[in-house]
Amino acid sequence: MEYAMPLVDDLLTEMVAYLWFCSLDAASGFCAVMMTRRTRKISAFACALGHFEWLRMPFGLKNGRMIYQRMIDNALWGFVQPKGGRLGEDADS
Repeated sequence: MEYAMPLVDDLLTEMVAYLWFCSLDAASGFCAVMMTRRTRKISAFACALGHFEWLRMPFGLKNGRMIYQRMIDNALWGFVQPKGGRLGEDADS
């Protein structure tokens, strides 16, 4: 799975087109992502206290940041648009 993180310079350049800005505190954001049955098995670990499986996405997974960013993008999809219209629309149409 590939989901490239946006470059900060590109984001700053695109900010000119937006009217409103906000800051979201996502301190426990990874905990909102449920693990599938398959990923629970893959990320399981054993220690002196027993065998454990993550029910929610822990920090440190290789693709965790991309999965979380995609989840946020999907959640905000209808709310994020530049001044005067939606992204991808031509001014002529």
